[in-house]
Amino acid sequence: MVKSIFVPLTGFDSDHPALEAAITLAKDFGARIECLHVRLDTESALTLMTRESSWKIEREEGQLSQKARAAFEDARKRHDLAVDDVGAVLKGVAMKWHEVEGFPLPEATYHGRMNDLVVVARDPRLTPERVAEVVMRTGRPVLIAPSKTSQTIVETIAVALKDTPESDRSLTA
Repeated sequence: MVKSIFVPLTGFDSDHPALEAAITLAKDFGARIECLHVRLDTESALTLMTRESSWKIEREEGQLSQKARAAFEDARKRHDLAVDDVGAVLKGVAMKWHEVEGFPLPEATYHGRMNDLVVVARDPRLTPERVAEVVMRTGRPVLIAPSKTSQTIVETIAVALKDTPESDRSLTA
């Protein structure tokens, strides 16, 4: 049973279909949605860059943060969803917003482990290797949202598991 869905938001246009897919699934399962945007930790990145470059990156990170929050608010308002501060779903679907500073993959995998399902956007920057890394690091199923929103989410499911009894049990669970 899926009770919580994690959606890492990037601030790119691909956030919208990922949110729509998560909302559709959340409505079907009565689940809550946890959204996270990770702002690049520019202090750590400064060791590799010049001051001028860091200002540019800081500005770009601020813009991506605003776009990610706008996508969250837009989806929440269009579907008339409650903002959930305590993580409890009382009626329907609740969405929660988080923004942290750090590096995207470690933060996303940390937060992804605390949810039942991870929904990521279909994006050219999301390589098969990165999807595999998210799956392996979170230990959770990952849904790659369709690039265009649709009323149905799951038509075909691909499962990649080792041929072991533990894998068989996890699949049937």
